[in-house]
This record gives sequence, structure tokens and C-alpha cells, in this order.
Amino acid sequence: MIPPAVHVVSLLVPSTSAINGFTRLAQLGAPLADVRGEFLLLWGLTLFYGGIAWILEVRRRRVASVPRWAASD
Repeated sequence: MIPPAVHVVSLLVPSTSAINGFTRLAQLGAPLADVRGEFLLLWGLTLFYGGIAWILEVRRRRVASVPRWAASD
């Protein structure tokens, strides 16, 4: 038995949903409608991690655009 807290944290890793959904499709013959939750969770993680990457990139570009002479003051 997996503790609930560990299960929630495991949902932040994309492979958890991907493996569950793919196994249900390939091995159990489930229709696409049955893996809708995993599919939506993967898209949610895409938006979440993509948003983090976008924020970090904007920050990096702002820091890189500051002239060196201005940053040393």
C-alpha cells in the first residue's frame, strides 16, 4: 500500500500517468475515454512545467539584458 502523500507526489512525475494510461490502453484494451483522466493530467503537467520553464527563461533574459557596469553598482 502506497501512502496517500507519496501517491500525490508521484502524480507530479509524468511517467506515472503515462504508464498507467498506456497500460490500460495496450494491455487491458480500454477505450480512449477510460484514460481521459491520465491524458488531461499529462496536459496539465505540460502546462505546469512549461509555465515554470517560461518564467525561468524570462528571468534569465532579464538578468542577461542588464549591462555589466550597471549590475556591479
